[in-house]
Amino acid sequence: MTRALHIGKYFRPFSGGIENFLIDLMDACAQIGVGQAAIVHQHESLVAPRTETLSLSDGAAAQLRRVRIWGRLLYAPLAPAFGRELESFAHTFRPDVVHVHVPNASAFWLLRSRALAEIPWVVHWHADVPDGSGFSPLALAYRVYRHCERALLRRAARIIVTSAPYLAASTPLRPWRDKCRVVPLGLKQPQEVAAAPSGREPGYSDGGALKVLFVGRLSRYKGLDYLIRAVQAVPGVEVIVAGEGEEQRRLAALVDRCRLGAAVRLVGGVSEEAKGRLLDAADVLCLPSTSRHEAFGLVLVEAMARGTPVVATRVPGSGMSWVIGDSGAGWTVEPQNVVQLADLLARLRDSTSVREEARRAALDNFRKRFQIADVALRIDQVYQEVLTVA
Repeated sequence: MTRALHIGKYFRPFSGGIENFLIDLMDACAQIGVGQAAIVHQHESLVAPRTETLSLSDGAAAQLRRVRIWGRLLYAPLAPAFGRELESFAHTFRPDVVHVHVPNASAFWLLRSRALAEIPWVVHWHADVPDGSGFSPLALAYRVYRHCERALLRRAARIIVTSAPYLAASTPLRPWRDKCRVVPLGLKQPQEVAAAPSGREPGYSDGGALKVLFVGRLSRYKGLDYLIRAVQAVPGVEVIVAGEGEEQRRLAALVDRCRLGAAVRLVGGVSEEAKGRLLDAADVLCLPSTSRHEAFGLVLVEAMARGTPVVATRVPGSGMSWVIGDSGAGWTVEPQNVVQLADLLARLRDSTSVREEARRAALDNFRKRFQIADVALRIDQVYQEVLTVA
């Protein structure tokens, strides 16, 4: 049995797209006979490190080690003990292959590892790291990060990239394209969630407005300014924005200035169960991101898995348009184009039949392309490829 050790950034209960993908991937890989373990950071500072056993489907289990962090610097967790914990965990688990998920500065401890030096490494490239500009702290940090990043890619046996457009546009991956393999992200088919008791969590009104949902971190590149201004131009649209982040105050002020009242509500972070209920209730999920920082848009897959159509932007080099493709599961508009987005929302508001057809196509697109069981089989093929060469 092949044994794979994942090096990740965080893990549940930390809520994020990659964290959702990782637990589903480990579960699906365990079902096809791949032994699973992961080493990640504690998502809360100064919480004691611990090792635990994860209960997966059908009685399978996986080992998980969480490493203490002492804070964060430029969004990166500071974990000086990560290298020591990695060595210890590797001696205990004895993997056949290392599956390292990046961006993640702690993954560079792998470059100094003795226990894992002779084992093939598979780098899962979730996104390029923004290199900043000029003499900004991010730009200065990237000059150091870039050297470690190149060393990791040079040493990797294979690199998994989440979409063909992202691979084609990625400057850091350009020298290593011969060992890149495109495998999309995927998720489990979600289970139904019970309706929430009235008033317990955010929900849509009972009116006939078009119900639009955004889920994600409230960062500048998410493009929420353009969604808010599009709604200002289209009556009969109700938007719920679920998520937290550095843009929250500014976006709330923009909603006030646009006098949108209850038409756009920023409800903060929500539980996985509440997110499922919002996706079920929404007519469409909108991801109006403006840059390749949105590398894939896993929330698009989450929506399609529940039969919810999606709207995304045609950002060159991002995987968002590729996720939708020509499936009919949703629509794309030019990034930062308020007029296009407003026109699309008005059309969707006025056509129930268009939305219903897209609902069926969304679920079909998920089942054909993004089920985690199929993704796990393709990733295991990469494992077998590197193990055969080794």
